[in-house]
Amino acid sequence: MIFWIIVIGIILVLLWISYKHLEVYNDLIATKNSVEYKFADIDVVMNRRTNTIMALAQIAKKYGAHEYDTIKETIESRNNLKETAPLEEKVEIVNAIEKGLFKVNALFEKYPTLKADQVYQRIMGDSNISEVEKNLQDVRSSYNNIVNVYNTKVQTFPQSIVAGFYGFKTDLYLYTGSDMYNPKLMFEE
Repeated sequence: MIFWIIVIGIILVLLWISYKHLEVYNDLIATKNSVEYKFADIDVVMNRRTNTIMALAQIAKKYGAHEYDTIKETIESRNNLKETAPLEEKVEIVNAIEKGLFKVNALFEKYPTLKADQVYQRIMGDSNISEVEKNLQDVRSSYNNIVNVYNTKVQTFPQSIVAGFYGFKTDLYLYTGSDMYNPKLMFEE
């Protein structure tokens, strides 16, 4: 009789462990999906921003600014962002685009006549690029928040055991924007 009580007790413990294991696994999957969903939001805003950068490139080309290549590189970085790429690669590309955009803004500061152009004023005005940048800041912050939740789950016990078993790894954060104001970061190659 004691033997059967022990066996039933062990079976109940194993069932409880299996249930908790599945619960943790499903929670990790749900949070990982939220991270990818939030990155998709960033991708939408980045498309809008890329269109704006392309318009700036046309202005720079019109004025014969030799920095057109810098703008073109930033656009090409955006074009390298493939849907099928791993999230880590996407984050690195977005961070490179951030660097490129700050370079673009610094380059336009050099050309007062270019800054006086009406198209430039319309693009850089409060109704366009400022709105895009605010949206990007909001979605970037939201993304970083969910990455923080996900990374915490992957790194804390007991979730870390399940995460390690299934190969869940921490995700990278996006630059907050304030990092980009460092001139050393802005112009490093």
